[in-house]
Amino acid sequence: ELKRRGLIHGIEIEIEGSASLSWTEVEKTHWQDYKRGHVLNFHKCIAKVASGESLRVTEVLPNGLECVKQDGRIVRITKKQRGAFDVAESQRISVAAGDELLFRANCPEIGVSNGQRRKVKAISESGEIELTSGNVLPTGFTQVCHGHAVTSHKSQGASVDESILVVGPHSLSAANLRQFYVSNTRFKQDHRLFVHNLNALLGKVMTKSERPLAREFLAEMGKELETLLEAKPSHDPQEAKQRNKRLNKLLAKVECYEKRADWRATRSALFNRLGVHHWPDKIRKRWKDLRRQRAREANRRNFNTFAFIRRFRKGTFILKFNRLAARRRAATRKL
Repeated sequence: ELKRRGLIHGIEIEIEGSASLSWTEVEKTHWQDYKRGHVLNFHKCIAKVASGESLRVTEVLPNGLECVKQDGRIVRITKKQRGAFDVAESQRISVAAGDELLFRANCPEIGVSNGQRRKVKAISESGEIELTSGNVLPTGFTQVCHGHAVTSHKSQGASVDESILVVGPHSLSAANLRQFYVSNTRFKQDHRLFVHNLNALLGKVMTKSERPLAREFLAEMGKELETLLEAKPSHDPQEAKQRNKRLNKLLAKVECYEKRADWRATRSALFNRLGVHHWPDKIRKRWKDLRRQRAREANRRNFNTFAFIRRFRKGTFILKFNRLAARRRAATRKL
């Protein structure tokens, strides 16, 4: 469609890209979920890996990963580095002149930040991708994807003449009233909406995106629990089964919160017994005492050094004076 409209033209090549899996830090430590070929896009520097580099998983170990860099060196990843990278799937994307590229990581070589878009100006016969900014996309940089469409989160603050909003099955989990408002207010003239499941979207939009306070959450759960306990038994087996299932789930949540509260109370009592809350003041006082002690020792060393220098100078002066007096006495005897 883009070619038919003349928006992209010229030579078309395929480059290596990656699609983020959006794993949390806890999910990143589930080594059994990794597959050979997964890509680790680093956004923080660690030992042997710089920010912006991409590693490919070659072996899944019981307590980590074995990855290979673009230069062929092997790097082992453990639980300590889980916050430095993003897990993605490798994919091939077609690029031609006129395409929009979205950068998913900082590219300091050409001065592009994460989330910025650049338009392809031309593609050389050697396969180099020239951008409209005048730079050339570095070879081996894989953290790019097509930028013709962006998420509603990235479109906040933007304003366009025409917009198209597509709500697919994978987007429903992130849909809410506030995000839906942002997505549908980016246009000036024309706007179109494409929905995969209208009823599911209406159910998501009717819910607020603000997270309730702890007391509000517990109050709502208590009201629901009270309603279920006071409800009369139903003669429908399916309805009774659903009621018991929901009741057991709420009771399990209440038990979990009670255990958590008991654990926090036990921890606070232990910390109070150990005086942990006063540790910062004690550490600060101890640090000041150490600094004062070091300063006194330095002053004492300096005083001893200066005293030695003064004694040495005084002894040298006395020695020179005695020598001069001896020469004068010797000259007087000769006369």
